[in-house]
Amino acid sequence: FCTIALHDCKTYTEMRAHAKAVYGLELTCDDLPLGSFQSNHVDVLHIKNNISDFASKYAYDMDQQLFIQRYPEQGAKFFGSINIKSICASVQQHGLGFITTAVDDIGDFLSKKIKSLSYMLTNDRMSSLISKELRWFNGQMNVHAKSYSYDRATQLVSELGNLHEIDQDIPTLDQIRSMITEAGNTLGFVRALRTAKMSLCYHSSLQFQPDSHGRFGFENTAAVSSDGKFDYLGPDNKIRSISEQESDYLKKIASSLREGMDSEKDCLKNFFILVPALCLSWTESSIRGKEMMHKKNLTRDAYYTDCGFAVGVVFLLSILGQDEKFDELKWFASLRGKFGEEEKSLLRKFKAEETKKAAEANKKAGYFSFSRSHAEDPDPRNDVQEDELSLLKTRFRNLKSLEREMNTLFFSMHGSRVFFRQH
Repeated sequence: FCTIALHDCKTYTEMRAHAKAVYGLELTCDDLPLGSFQSNHVDVLHIKNNISDFASKYAYDMDQQLFIQRYPEQGAKFFGSINIKSICASVQQHGLGFITTAVDDIGDFLSKKIKSLSYMLTNDRMSSLISKELRWFNGQMNVHAKSYSYDRATQLVSELGNLHEIDQDIPTLDQIRSMITEAGNTLGFVRALRTAKMSLCYHSSLQFQPDSHGRFGFENTAAVSSDGKFDYLGPDNKIRSISEQESDYLKKIASSLREGMDSEKDCLKNFFILVPALCLSWTESSIRGKEMMHKKNLTRDAYYTDCGFAVGVVFLLSILGQDEKFDELKWFASLRGKFGEEEKSLLRKFKAEETKKAAEANKKAGYFSFSRSHAEDPDPRNDVQEDELSLLKTRFRNLKSLEREMNTLFFSMHGSRVFFRQH
């Protein structure tokens, strides 16, 4: 074990290898066991009261329902995380009645976020760019395969990159993306509260399981029906009856905001056309965050997952009634076609460069017996070919990275739709 500095396992590995090579000592394994340190200092009440800070400082993992710090606290060697077990223990301490109050406060927080987002989209420059994109897309009606192209989204990102709010250094597009991500992180916290409630209901219902003699506690699990007979609820029905009582909090929040945002709907009526540019902005940010995870000195946010953006986008499209309009863009289908063509083009160029390099090598080998001195001289053309091959490899690697991030975003958005499905 690394008893002095738990975060510096590399130094201990080098010391172990040096001891074996020089002194012949077989030291015990210095790797930490797999697992995580469980802390009971998570307080959901504190998170509720500071939901804005929580949404901006943590990244959400939708698969594991895990929240991870984007940037470690000052002096910390590790990233803090909040999982379902910690949330469940805190909810058990405060009681299930806390969840209803938390959901109402989070609904108010999301309402303020939507108002801020609608205000940013009413900017004259922003409205002009969105209207231009909408006119261009509507002009594609006569095209057989109408879709919103990658090149068009890249151009919009470039134009929005020069757009800033007053007294703000961050581009407006990045601000909008951050607001949507914070909204998605907040909704992820609501989902975690619902999971914690169902987990507590499950454990509390274990008392209704049969004992060693196969007997149930009928005094707690039986109910009188309309005809005067006793109906056995059973443990599964008991769990369902407890956990389903007003527990679909995500749909409840979406329904309440859908009914109370008439003034914001007009400002956000063309929000769907902005989603492709936001996806590109999120992809670049996600790649930078993952690259920062491998660096020792962190200069900005570092994270390996960020599902809050996908949840936030799907949430906005749902309450605005723009799901079908976004599907008409065929954005992800257009991306798959773009990536496929780009990959084939790079492979053709790479194969041509390798063929050219092999021909140059054969030519050089033919002249070797004729003039050895000339053959041994460095040929600058070889360096040029090596540079071309290295450039092609880098472009191919970047393309695969971008494709992987876009696929992650597509599956996250597709999976998030079930949270807000109305039927």
